[in-house]
Amino acid sequence: MKHKCSFMIQPLVLCRIKSQRMIRFYCRSVSYSELICPYQISVAYVMRLIVALILLLFPSQTYGLIPGLQIERQQDNGQLYIGVLDLTPHNIDERDGMSISARMRMFLAQHDVFKVMERDRMNEIMEELNFQQSGACSSNECVIQVGKMIGVRKMIAGEVFVVESRYSLQIRLVDVATGSVEHQAYRDVNSIEQILEVATKEVADELAQLVAGAARVVFQSNLSGVILQISGGRDYRTVLRNMEESFLLNPGQYQIKLSAPGYRSTMYDIDLAWNSTLTQQVHLHPKSRVLAGCLSLLVPGLGQSYEGRPNTAAVMFLTATATSILTLISSNDYSELKSEYYNLQQEFCSVTTDEELQTIRTSLANKHRELRSERDNLDLLIKLLGGMWIANIFDSILNMPRLHIIQHDANAIRSLSLLSRPYTGLALRFTIHD
Repeated sequence: MKHKCSFMIQPLVLCRIKSQRMIRFYCRSVSYSELICPYQISVAYVMRLIVALILLLFPSQTYGLIPGLQIERQQDNGQLYIGVLDLTPHNIDERDGMSISARMRMFLAQHDVFKVMERDRMNEIMEELNFQQSGACSSNECVIQVGKMIGVRKMIAGEVFVVESRYSLQIRLVDVATGSVEHQAYRDVNSIEQILEVATKEVADELAQLVAGAARVVFQSNLSGVILQISGGRDYRTVLRNMEESFLLNPGQYQIKLSAPGYRSTMYDIDLAWNSTLTQQVHLHPKSRVLAGCLSLLVPGLGQSYEGRPNTAAVMFLTATATSILTLISSNDYSELKSEYYNLQQEFCSVTTDEELQTIRTSLANKHRELRSERDNLDLLIKLLGGMWIANIFDSILNMPRLHIIQHDANAIRSLSLLSRPYTGLALRFTIHD
């Protein structure tokens, strides 16, 4: 009878206990020497066995329902316990995909904010829980299910693929409890080596800063093409082309400058704290067309420079300057020829012999032809200068830049990260949601 009772209880308690700490938590106080017969088992022991059986059969459904229960430690000394799935490769060798996944785990583990579950340990738990998945686990539902099985708070999954010799790495951070995608990171590089050495490290740094409590600044605008400049440590410049664009920044003070061709610039300072979110509405006032025309009337290109079109301003100014110089040279030559012609006329009046008269007459005819030719050149240059000046004025008035108004599209959201590497200075990170 004693042997029979022990044999009946053993399958309930020992099955897969080796790799499941949650079951050991509820069963560690059960002494098998005391479980001689069913009538000797206390109510507490029976309850522990029932809970262990439920966790064994329905691990993903019971996760989080029992207070204080954890399959693995969720957080250790401030570290976030995460799992990293193998990245799904597209159009690249599977071994390269495995190498990129391993490199991602390595760079994540280098940050103190993460405690990364080992790949072998994660696979062992999924195998023991009879997790079956056909193909790669790339959907959010699959990622969340795996995260609940292995007992982590966040999961990192993604894809890596190549399109026309451009390699792209796409990573997302998924919250296991809520099932939401908290952050996405994208990197486009030119080779598989750059993904292994650069892209994976940048993404790991970005995620570490996000978890560590980086501040977020959100710019909302209905104008596409606003130039954003962020100064603080290192300067950064980008163009806002979406209704909403957010930036992850290290806590500290920054100077923000918003500008656009044809609009007045706006500058202000912001002070960001840990885990803070600051939303800024982008409002730019258009510049005056009348003022631009008056400036172009004074100096060609000055109106275009005021509007924020430096290239056009340079072309206008250089063209006007070159035409003005040629006009001055031609005017000076014309004055010299005219003076010589008047001198010849004075000589013509004072000659006494027919031979001298014929010579001066010939010189006068030649000089008169030169004078008319130079006069024609001068008239042409004056007309060109005047026409260019008028065109410059009309260009500054009629071609004042105006930004495109963004249609209300909920998907027109881009998220950028300016994160320190490591924790000092600024380096560009960017994520696109569309």
